[in-house]
Amino acid sequence: MTRPMFAFPLSGWKVSRTGENGFTLIEILVVTLILSVMVSLAFFAMGLYLRTWNSRSLGDTQTLHDYRSRTLVRNAMESVWEYFVTDPANERIEVFYPFFKGKSRSVTGVTTSSVFHKGVPAIFQMRLYTGDDTTRSMIYEEAPLDNWYLRYVDESPVFSYSLVYMTQITEVRFRYYGLWEVLPLVENEMIPQMVYRWQETFDGLERMAVPQIIELTLKTAESTRIMTFQVLADNTAKATLYIRHD
Repeated sequence: MTRPMFAFPLSGWKVSRTGENGFTLIEILVVTLILSVMVSLAFFAMGLYLRTWNSRSLGDTQTLHDYRSRTLVRNAMESVWEYFVTDPANERIEVFYPFFKGKSRSVTGVTTSSVFHKGVPAIFQMRLYTGDDTTRSMIYEEAPLDNWYLRYVDESPVFSYSLVYMTQITEVRFRYYGLWEVLPLVENEMIPQMVYRWQETFDGLERMAVPQIIELTLKTAESTRIMTFQVLADNTAKATLYIRHD
C-alpha cells in the first residue's frame, strides 16, 4: 500500500473560531443609542404628520359646514312667505297683512324653506348678537310652525334653533327693495301704478307686502361683504300652504 509523501500529525494543533467572544458592551450601547434616536425621530415625524393632517381635515370640515349653513340660510331668506296675520283691532274689520318686520339691524319673517325642519314653514329671525366676551356675531334663528300657527303680529315665538352665520362683526346693515306706495288711479287706467324703491325698514302692515330683495351688508376688521337675497314673493306654490284659521 502506497503511503502519502507528507504526513501531518494532528496532535498539538488548535482550531480557532472567529467571533467566539461576541459583541462588546460598548458596541451594544452604541447600537442601542442609534436605534433609540431613529425611533424617536420616527415618532416625531409621525406625530407632526398626524397634526398637519388633522388640522387640514378640520379646516376643510369647517369650510364645508360654513358653506352649507350659508346656503341653507340663503334658501330660507329667498323663500319669505306672505304669511298673513292680524291684530285685535284689525281682526274686527277682517284686515290681514303679511308677517314681516324688516329693520336696519335685524329681519323677522316666515319662510317656507326651513333650515332645521324641512317641509315645515318656520318663523325666522336674523340679527346681531353680542356674546359675553363682547364678540359680535350674525346669527340665524328659527321657530318652526309645525304644532301651532301665528295669528297675531305681536306674538313672541320661541326661537329654539339657531346657527352662527358670521363672526367678528363690526357693523351690520339691512336694506329692502319693495313696494313704496300705490299711486291713485288716473283717468282711463284700470290698474293702479305701484312705486318700488330701496328702504331702510320694511313693515308688512305698512306695505301690505313683503320685499322683493333683502340686502345684507356685514363688515369685519378685514373685509366688507354684501349679500342680496332675491325673494320669490310671487311664488304661487306658497299659496297652497296658507290655511286661514277663523
